[in-house]
Amino acid sequence: MRKTCFYFLFILFVFCMHTSMAQQKQKPGALKNKTQENIDVNEIPALLKKVADWQLANPTGKELNSWEYGPFYIGLMALYNVTSDNKYVEAVRQMGDSVNWEPVPRPYDANVLAISQAFLELYELTGQKSMIDKSRFVMDATMRRELKPDITFDKNKYWWEWWSWCDALFMAPPAYARMATIFNQPKYMDHMVTEWKRTSNYLYSPVDSLFFRDDRFFTMKSANGKKIFWSRGNGWVVAGLARVMQYMPKDHPDRAFFEQQFKEMCYKLKGIQMSNGFWSQSLLDPGNYPQKESSGTGFYVYAMAWGVNNGLLPRDEFMPAIQKGWNALKESVHANGKLGYVQEVGDAPTDVDFDDSETYGTGAFLLAGSELYKAFHASAKTLTGFNDDRNFTLNLLFKIADPVLMPLSKNQLHNVFPRKEWETRESNIQTSPLQAFGRTLSGMAPWLSLGADSTDEGKLRTHYIELARQCLINATNPASPDYMFADSTQERIVHAAYIAYPLLIAPKQLWEPLSATQQRNIIAALETHRAFKPNESNWLLFPAIIETAIWKFTGECNKQAIEYAIKKHEEWYVGDGVYGDGLEFHWDYYNSYVIQPLLIEVLNNCKAMGMPVDDMLKEALTHGERYAQVLEHLISPEGTFPVIGRSSVYRIAMLQQLEYMAFREHKLPSTLDAGATRAAITAVIKHMMLAPGTFDENGFLNAGIVGEQTGAIDYYNYTGALYMCTMGLSHLGIPASDAFWTAPAGKWTQQKIWSGEKIADQTVFK
Repeated sequence: MRKTCFYFLFILFVFCMHTSMAQQKQKPGALKNKTQENIDVNEIPALLKKVADWQLANPTGKELNSWEYGPFYIGLMALYNVTSDNKYVEAVRQMGDSVNWEPVPRPYDANVLAISQAFLELYELTGQKSMIDKSRFVMDATMRRELKPDITFDKNKYWWEWWSWCDALFMAPPAYARMATIFNQPKYMDHMVTEWKRTSNYLYSPVDSLFFRDDRFFTMKSANGKKIFWSRGNGWVVAGLARVMQYMPKDHPDRAFFEQQFKEMCYKLKGIQMSNGFWSQSLLDPGNYPQKESSGTGFYVYAMAWGVNNGLLPRDEFMPAIQKGWNALKESVHANGKLGYVQEVGDAPTDVDFDDSETYGTGAFLLAGSELYKAFHASAKTLTGFNDDRNFTLNLLFKIADPVLMPLSKNQLHNVFPRKEWETRESNIQTSPLQAFGRTLSGMAPWLSLGADSTDEGKLRTHYIELARQCLINATNPASPDYMFADSTQERIVHAAYIAYPLLIAPKQLWEPLSATQQRNIIAALETHRAFKPNESNWLLFPAIIETAIWKFTGECNKQAIEYAIKKHEEWYVGDGVYGDGLEFHWDYYNSYVIQPLLIEVLNNCKAMGMPVDDMLKEALTHGERYAQVLEHLISPEGTFPVIGRSSVYRIAMLQQLEYMAFREHKLPSTLDAGATRAAITAVIKHMMLAPGTFDENGFLNAGIVGEQTGAIDYYNYTGALYMCTMGLSHLGIPASDAFWTAPAGKWTQQKIWSGEKIADQTVFK
């Protein structure tokens, strides 16, 4: 696992462990939470929204897909990623619709692809290909041209056809890098690298660790006889470096080049920051241009914060400069939210004052604040910024789990857990926190089962293991304010099962370190299900899994509940890898997120404890492997699947059986490729979990399938039940070194079929 990314996650975790989660219900800005760098973390989102709202309400009259507006919409996406406020992603969508998702029609001009970065990010949230088709056409046309490169700028009437000015390195390269990553098409990354190096070789001054804006400045000097290195120009470059590396794989052969140039520039910039926190427009000549300027400063704060967050820059060395820069940026904001001190459109240092404003400056401000916020706030872990599928999936797990586990570890979950307007059934309201905790722990348990180790991921896992155990202790301690097993209804059968399941998955991490008293509390909590009789359906597996856990940990249990559940599910097998839900068959995904994984887990544990279930286990595994294959086959070429049947608001839980077989049984169906299957799973997860509206303003899940869709709920679905989606992250229990994670992403079954490639025989299974 990449060390730098997990160092960032570790820092985030340590910070949030020392932050009171009771504060989650307070609005941003209402809480004074000073970091050791004296940055008021909780004021950042409110200030970002204030600046963004002013800009949205005060259009400049320029084309919305212009390069001037591109950074602003990129910044809105960054703001959405840390606040989950749909207002901002909707603003990007409305802009895209208004321009028909077209870049400005100017062939080969890098500037036109600035807006494409926002298009690409929204495509990743929605999967709507029309959002990026025209951008892809522009990129492809540029790559196909048969022209001799000419990156001279001065007296070149076609200067825009190549990246002959340093601003271009922000406008186009991140779009190419992102396109390469989204579609697994190295040609876009290769083109980007070639052109970046061409421009760098021409405009970068190694002795100064800065870029000339273009070749006119090679010999030009300021009034003080200094070389002229334009602030915003270098801001474009260093921000472009950060955004390129966000999507460039860490094992890419040219990654070291980009990291080295990024570090060289950041160290140089740190050393020439003015005492007021800004950077001079003429970077090496602050005496000639001492004026405050916020656009270059915004890009520098963003890039340095990104470098710290991703382990490329030492936090203790760079955070003072970031703090000074952020305070300078705050000073640039008018009372009404307008961002001032933004140099007008240009290519060299000029005069600037407090009233000067431009959309690209607002974009730089939003990028800077959003990246800084990520460095300190637990719920702001980025979902789109990592280069590989495992890091992305881990970040998603933390984003879902932290709002539940953090307050529960401090006995405060009942105080902060939401009750939505559509939640009216009191029995569900009372158990909603228990549902959220049990399902969250069940989805996290496969990852926790890997245990602690010396890697950065292993160290991070150590803290989550301790956090999860504390939550278990609090949830089952009758004296705890967050005790969850007092009054009960028949649904206790279900909720207790999702305490038993993670104990079976990760006993060494969750059970064995507990004291005898803590273990007795858990067993007593599990036994509360015995007061109720399960329905003749998949519900039979809930008491079965509970009694299996009690048997494993105490040596005694109600074996009749286990035997009856196994017997009935043998009878309810329909064929082709599918079980009926009771006597009837239902088109839904309960085979994936209840029936098959629970049945196999029960049988595996019963076999280990001496119950003669070998034949039944062998049969269940055969069925489970077939159903896992079916689930993979249901994933469309675009990375979606047919949503059908009840409990569809469990979202990605439909993937559980496919992941369970790979994690718990250490194998995929023989017809499935590891890298392709991982890519398919990741595509589904991104389409569902990155959709706008998935999370509320406090980080808790909203009801819906893709985004917020309260009409999709069933009567028994409450906020707590929505956390069933974490079961769709079970593949994190597969070690990071396994081929499942390391194999190159390939085409999954439906991609192969619909592109006309050869596939394995589609035979009948009985």
